[in-house]
Amino acid sequence: MALEESGETAKALREFLAVLVLDPDHEAALRRVKNWKTGKTGKNGVAWAGSRSWTVREGDTLRKIAGEAYRDPDKEFLIAYFNRVSTGSPLSIGTELQLPDVDTGSSKAVEKGPAYSSPDKEGQDLRNAAQRKEDAERKLREADAHYAAGMRRFLAEDLDGAILEWGKALSLDPSHPKARRDIEKARRLKGKIEQK
Repeated sequence: MALEESGETAKALREFLAVLVLDPDHEAALRRVKNWKTGKTGKNGVAWAGSRSWTVREGDTLRKIAGEAYRDPDKEFLIAYFNRVSTGSPLSIGTELQLPDVDTGSSKAVEKGPAYSSPDKEGQDLRNAAQRKEDAERKLREADAHYAAGMRRFLAEDLDGAILEWGKALSLDPSHPKARRDIEKARRLKGKIEQK
C-alpha cells in the first residue's frame, strides 16, 4: 500500500501478487490486482502498468511462456491468474493470453528481460516464503501430535512421559496454550505425589 501511495505502482503490483501467491484469498491484495487488471488507477491517479497479448503456439505451456516473457518460468502463476486458467491445464493453440507487465518501464522492457532487478531472487523469495509457511504449519501439527501423545500418557498415569511430550510440543510451538498449562499442572501433581 505504501508503494502504491508513493506512486511506485509496478512495485506495489509485484508485492500484491506476492501476497496472492501465499494467500490467494487475501481481499485487499485481490482488490488491488483486480483494479489494476481493469485499468483503474492508483490513489495518486497513476495508472497501473499495462499488459501485452501472447498467442499460444504449438508446445507452449504457461511455464514456457513465463520463461520467455519474464525470463522466469516460476512466474507462470501471473499468467494463470490473469487469464483465469490453472497452471497445469493444457493451452489451445491460437488462444490469446494477456501477459501482465509488472515492470516499471514499458511493456517492451519485459520482452528485453532485465526488467526485474533480479527475477531469480524474487522467485526464490516467494518460494522461500511459501516454504517457511509450510514449515511453520508442519511444526504446529507436530506440536499438536506431541500434545495429544502427552494427554494419552497423562491418562495412563505416566506423568514423566506426559511432561516429556508436552515439553516437545512447547519446543515446537512455544505459545501452545494447552501444553504450557498442562505441563505446569502435571509438574505440580508430580511434586505433590513425591511429597507423600
